[in-house]
Amino acid sequence: MKTFILKIAIVIVVFVTAIWLIGFLNQDSPSLPLSSFRLSPYEESISVGQEFKVDIILKTDQEINGADSIISFDSRLLEVIDIQPGNLFPFYPRKNINLEKDRIEITGVKSKKDGQVFTQPLIFATIVFKGKTPGIAKVDFTFYKGKTIGSTIVKAEGSENILEKVYNGKYEIK
Repeated sequence: MKTFILKIAIVIVVFVTAIWLIGFLNQDSPSLPLSSFRLSPYEESISVGQEFKVDIILKTDQEINGADSIISFDSRLLEVIDIQPGNLFPFYPRKNINLEKDRIEITGVKSKKDGQVFTQPLIFATIVFKGKTPGIAKVDFTFYKGKTIGSTIVKAEGSENILEKVYNGKYEIK
């Protein structure tokens, strides 16, 4: 009888472990080698009137010509104080705050002589926000996989959008 119970217990442990492994290996993670944008920090709790910085992190393992980060935010809850370009690209021709559409638009492009491949996540740009009124403020990338509208990471050869995944942010204003 003890042997029978032990065999059933082993089968259950193996089954549960297999299910857990399948779920663990299939989850999306910023550490996977995808071309991605992510906000850092992705969560923050701040006070009304407090300023805080959010980095836009770009990750890719391919040579790229440039990138566009199109981000929506709630201007009733957050004020954009500043957009600071990163040192990822030599040129940042667009750093716009569109209050009519509650949107931030940032474009970075490389020089024609630059053949650099970014093998680790780097800061594309930094946005300085200020909490205006209490609430939960979502800050989301506008992203359509495979399309050249919205946020993009543009491959050097063929000018294809290789952006695979975005990781948005949520900020509580108290």
